[in-house]
Amino acid sequence: MTPSRSLPALGAPLLGRDDALAALSRAVGAGDARLVTVTGTVGVGKSFFALGALHALRADGTFATVRRCDASAVARADELEACVAHALGASEGAAGAAAATGATLLLLDDA
Repeated sequence: MTPSRSLPALGAPLLGRDDALAALSRAVGAGDARLVTVTGTVGVGKSFFALGALHALRADGTFATVRRCDASAVARADELEACVAHALGASEGAAGAAAATGATLLLLDDA
């Protein structure tokens, strides 16, 4: 597994989610929330919304690093650790070191 650490392009505008995007951006950007879970039924656009939020938070400069871990192929805990480490640009087992270099936002996505 060689997951990408870059953010994929949105491909389409994020429409009709301005209020939710603003609330998420405020919570994450202000540091009020260290973990945010986006929930909903299959196919409603959770991954697309989260990706749109990452693009917005990267654009406003709130975070030094914005990365995505595509965990869709992860089956075991050690694979998740490797996915996160790769997304952060760290060696396996050193994911915390990469996050300590600046304000980092990481999306764990299983789309």
